[in-house]
Amino acid sequence: MRDGDVSKTDGRLPEGCNPRETPGIKTRVVNWWHDRGSSGAYDRLDGALTAYCVEFGALLDDLDRLEAASDGGSTAVDRDFAAHVEALLDQSSRNLQRGHVDQAWVCFHAARRVDLYGYAACDRLSDGETTLVRERAMEINREATERLSGWRARAVSDLLLDRSGQVRRDPSIHAVMWARRLVDEANQANHAKRRYLQRQLRYLLGFGIVALTAFMSGVTRVNPFVSPDVTLPVFALYIPLVGALGASLFGVRSASKTATSANVPQNFTPLGVVLARVFIGSLSAVALYLGLTAGIIDVVDGGTLSPALLLLVAFAAGYSERLAPQAVERVAGITGRTEST
Repeated sequence: MRDGDVSKTDGRLPEGCNPRETPGIKTRVVNWWHDRGSSGAYDRLDGALTAYCVEFGALLDDLDRLEAASDGGSTAVDRDFAAHVEALLDQSSRNLQRGHVDQAWVCFHAARRVDLYGYAACDRLSDGETTLVRERAMEINREATERLSGWRARAVSDLLLDRSGQVRRDPSIHAVMWARRLVDEANQANHAKRRYLQRQLRYLLGFGIVALTAFMSGVTRVNPFVSPDVTLPVFALYIPLVGALGASLFGVRSASKTATSANVPQNFTPLGVVLARVFIGSLSAVALYLGLTAGIIDVVDGGTLSPALLLLVAFAAGYSERLAPQAVERVAGITGRTEST
């Protein structure tokens, strides 16, 4: 690569786009585990990096041809942007090798914003024959219209649109980059929420499987449905277990429908939320069990409480548990307002 001309790759890919070292066994195991709950995030980013490196090399080749054809090659183009793009791609590749997929995506998106300087250079060298920056601005505006809302959507409109509501004929490169950043930040926040709920779902399934296995194993030894006395300790132990099973089932059902704040992953881990849900579900089941056996709550009009009825009430108490997710959302909302002030 010649000094002052970072676009000449001499037949090799730009820095950060060369074949990556094979990650170690630990990293591969971590990436495999992460991919199970992230729809193949590692493989998708690996493919995106490989494809983009070729596209970026083609952009640099186009700049070479346009620069050579303009004024007999006398027009110089500032190529500093290429070094920045290559540095970001290299960092993205390193993060990917270490299993830090989210950080790798951040660097990759930043590289795609910085390459706008290359598109602007192509527009200048083509004497108006190309409008690559405006085309990128139109693409960003369409994506923002479909996916963004609130202040981000209004900010993108202010940056890209003129008074008539059309994309500016000659948008500022910095305005386009900032608009792209707002869209990327929104996409990353949505991805963080999706990963948060996916991990919570995995934990809930794990707790549910453990609770069900423990329950079925206990049934084969001491069947609670034929217990002669519902106040015996051996029967009472089934109550929090069944409540935890109900809480896990309700959590699996409701996880995909939960309107999670973008601040939640910063304040609560998925495991913490699941533990709180299971604990409150078990505690609710125990509380109802104590109320029923002590006669404080009467659901059978003075009749005898059967073991099956008590187990069903315990399961319903865990299944209808809503305190944990509501508390998480409330605290997340409070901390979100505090951080924004």
